[in-house]
Amino acid sequence: MHIAKGSPVASRAARSDIGAVDDELLVRAVFEAMADAETALDCVAALDAERRVPRGAVKVKVEQGWLTLSGEVHDDQERRASRRAIQKVKAILGVTDNIVIASDAVVPSEVAAHINRALRRSPVVDQPMINVAVDGHRVYLDGTVFSPISMREAEDAAWAVPGVVKVIDRLVIDSWSAPNPQALDELRPARSTEMHN
Repeated sequence: MHIAKGSPVASRAARSDIGAVDDELLVRAVFEAMADAETALDCVAALDAERRVPRGAVKVKVEQGWLTLSGEVHDDQERRASRRAIQKVKAILGVTDNIVIASDAVVPSEVAAHINRALRRSPVVDQPMINVAVDGHRVYLDGTVFSPISMREAEDAAWAVPGVVKVIDRLVIDSWSAPNPQALDELRPARSTEMHN
């Protein structure tokens, strides 16, 4: 049987197919919204369980599996802890981190002094080879370090200061600038060479 185009039977058949497609899209959208809501609840639970993140400081929004974090935390360690907490949640396709670090009033000279004290205490950073400059809530690290570990230690010292919202690392790794091995041995705890039976 041939159905002529434009006939009432053909119009009903076309509307029936469109209705089926609409229903399928609606059902899919409802399931995606339910999955997003469940993922968001899992993210909130993960953040609440993370003791380094102030409860309620970080907000979550999930759309089609994509997570957006927002809110304000005290420092970069809290921001990083937020990111680590949500890594345990399944069904996240990606993350947009819009978390802001609270920008309390900072005094640049105090920030630089705090970072320099931390660098002097570090056994892996040669502090005199690093210049710390502060511009508002930004810290600039310039100079030379002797390893990636030293670079990370310097960055962490800068991020640890309250009010710092950005660290610009312009450090250069130069293994030739490392202290001599004998000086490093003096920093390590002494080991006993006796054999115990």
